[in-house]
Amino acid sequence: MPEPLAITTPRIRLNGAEDTRFSDATLELSIVQPADGRDIAELRLVDLGEHGEGPQQEFTDLRLADRIEIAVGDPDSPVLFIGQVVALEERNGDGAPQLVLIAHDALQALATRRRSRVWEDQAPAAVVRSLGSDAGLECDVQLPEVTATWHQLNESDLAFLRRLAGTYASMVRVVDGKLTVRSPDVSAQPAL
Repeated sequence: MPEPLAITTPRIRLNGAEDTRFSDATLELSIVQPADGRDIAELRLVDLGEHGEGPQQEFTDLRLADRIEIAVGDPDSPVLFIGQVVALEERNGDGAPQLVLIAHDALQALATRRRSRVWEDQAPAAVVRSLGSDAGLECDVQLPEVTATWHQLNESDLAFLRRLAGTYASMVRVVDGKLTVRSPDVSAQPAL
């Protein structure tokens, strides 16, 4: 006999504080966690609440760059997503007003700027730490200690980091709040 379906509601922390408004207002929640990193969360909310003078928009305090944490179910369930709000979109015309909130994980900080740079005689781990530091991220890096000259040519820090990590069959992720790049075999030579 199949397990019964449990209906759960999201638990949202906004800028570090539990925000119960999301529990009743969430119409749809999706979290996409691709293998190559840059997790994305999207919430579709009913943007209408009762505030004494009658119904009004509920989420007027949401701002771009707000920190959001998403869990689903009971208070002991793990956090599924941590990121920053990157887009807010109003939807009107089909019932109560709605708000779509889109958030990206910490890799967003590496994806927002294109540049060209050269790292001469640097180990790949040192390059990753430099990029992570520029984005304000702690790093958990385990890559070979070989040195080389690395060129970032008119690409985002994230695109360059993915290319560099791919040289060692590694993926770029944010794990427990840290920029994580690990090679399956740290003694491996780059696949040039």
